[in-house]
Amino acid sequence: TIDDRPDTTSEQSTSRVPPAVNEEWAQQLDNTHPFTMPAHSDDALVSRRQRGKQAKRPKPSSRPSQRSSNGSSRRKEFRVVVLCITSLIAFWLLGVEFFVVDDVAVPPAAANANATTPQRALRHAPQSTTCLSRSLPDVVVTTDVRGNLGPPRVLIQDPPGKDWIKDRWQAASNMHGTAIAGQHWVHMDLGRGVMNIQKIVLDWEAANSDDYFIVASGDQPIPTQYGMNGAAATANDGVWTLYNSSLHKTCCSSTAQSGQSPGVKFKLPLHITHELDISKVESSNVAQSIRYIKLIIRKPGKHGWGVSLWQFDVYGY
Repeated sequence: TIDDRPDTTSEQSTSRVPPAVNEEWAQQLDNTHPFTMPAHSDDALVSRRQRGKQAKRPKPSSRPSQRSSNGSSRRKEFRVVVLCITSLIAFWLLGVEFFVVDDVAVPPAAANANATTPQRALRHAPQSTTCLSRSLPDVVVTTDVRGNLGPPRVLIQDPPGKDWIKDRWQAASNMHGTAIAGQHWVHMDLGRGVMNIQKIVLDWEAANSDDYFIVASGDQPIPTQYGMNGAAATANDGVWTLYNSSLHKTCCSSTAQSGQSPGVKFKLPLHITHELDISKVESSNVAQSIRYIKLIIRKPGKHGWGVSLWQFDVYGY
C-alpha cells in the first residue's frame, strides 16, 4: 500500500544542519571558536604556526663579527703565552747562560796584606766537568815517603790498577802494614791552571784515614812543611782550603765500600771511597787559577795501619 503520510526524511536530515548564516557570522565563528576549522582557514592556521616557531627561535646576535674577532684574539693570546713558556723551559733545560758571577779572590800579590775576603769577579759559564788528574804526563804526583808498595804515580794512572801490591801507595814500612810515624802528604801538580775544582775522589784501601784536609795553590807549589802542624790555610799564604774533614763533614757526599782485602782472613773491604763535593765548600774555589793540590793526612784510621791509597782523582774544568 502506498503510505499517504508525508515524507519527512529530507526535513529531518536538513533540520540537523544549522540555519544558513551570513558571511560576517561565519568569519566571527572562525576567529572565536577554537575547534572550528573551516576550509577557508587553512592558510591562516599555517601562518599562525609559523609565527609560533619564529617566536620560539632565539634571535641571532646582532654583532657576529665582533664575537668572531674576540675569539680570534683570545686564540692568538693563548698561542703567545704557550710560545713564551716553551721558550723559557727550553732555555732552562739547555742551561743557556752567557755570564755567571762567582766569588773569586784577587791573588795575594795584588791584594792588601790584611784582605782575606773574596771579591766578586765575572767569568764565562762553566764548562763540562772532567777528570783533571789522569792527564799524564802533564800531571805529576809526589809524596813525603815512598812507602813499601807502588810509587806515587800509581795514584793517577788511567785506568786505575787492580794489583793489591803494585797499584796502590802505602805509608807503611812492611807488608804487615806497620805505619810510618808522623803525618803524611800527597802533592799534585796538574800541569796547568784550572778555573774550578768540583769534586775529589779518594779511593782508599782498608788502611784508610778519616782525618785529613786538602789545600790548593795557584802560582807556586805548596811548601813541603805547609799544613803539617795543623795550621789553617789563609788567602794571604797564597793557599786555599778545598776540604777539611773536621769542618766539612757534610761535603763528603758518599762513602762506598767494595771488595775483600786479601791481606786478612776476616771481612775487610778492598776499597773505601770518599767522594768529596768541593763545590759546597765556601772557600774552595776562591783562587783565579788552581794548579797545585795537596792532601795532608793527619793520622791513620781505626786499624792503625799505614795509610794506603789506590787513586787520587780531581774533577773540574
